[in-house]
Amino acid sequence: MADPEKSLTRDDPGKSLTRDAVRVLLVDDEAPFIDALAKVLRRRGYLVETNYNGPAALARIAQEPVDVMLLDVKMQGMDGLAVLREVKRIAPAIAVVLMTGHLSCDDEAAALRAGAFAYVFKPHPIDQLVELIKSAQQRPRDPA
Repeated sequence: MADPEKSLTRDDPGKSLTRDAVRVLLVDDEAPFIDALAKVLRRRGYLVETNYNGPAALARIAQEPVDVMLLDVKMQGMDGLAVLREVKRIAPAIAVVLMTGHLSCDDEAAALRAGAFAYVFKPHPIDQLVELIKSAQQRPRDPA
């Protein structure tokens, strides 16, 4: 099992990446879910990293921001809404897509008010998730 405190930065060795590869950070305390999602997104040409908790993800983006973050809402310790607020404070240009297995109108409204690009149910169909990542990456960016 992967170390929950460590970012995984290894990309699929069969894929060649260009400078234009979209950098996606997956943040969820359910390691099997994001590890599987990371593998699928890498096959589609994304440069994917994973973190298994909010503080580790915040430390990662403080070092070098990413283009898009897919972030679970319900995590142990620091929840996704708290992570979102901090991301928007330290790296506002990152597009954050919140994912949840427990839809809540209140959480969705709070996430969108706090600057989330989208709020989706997980697991989300991969083709729709890829389109969402593309849209998030192409949107006009807030100043960093």
